[in-house]
Amino acid sequence: GLTIDHGGKLTAKKGEKNPMRLPYGEAKVQFVANIDEIKGLIEKGYGLYQIYSILYNEGKITMKYRSFYGLARPDKEKEHRKKKK
Repeated sequence: GLTIDHGGKLTAKKGEKNPMRLPYGEAKVQFVANIDEIKGLIEKGYGLYQIYSILYNEGKITMKYRSFYGLARPDKEKEHRKKKK
């Protein structure tokens, strides 16, 4: 089951899978399914967060922004991970 932590976030109980989490690979499937629209919006000058918001609000993607950004800018995501360690 789900519990609400002190910050008001919905979380899975210890030892249980988080039902809010996408199955492995699902974010990439969603990204690829919308790649033409993503490219078109980039060409029109939209930023990545704007594109994410549009697709998320239209129900075309359900992933978190971090996953979207990692798929859109894999070079930047790798740099970020290297700096963090």
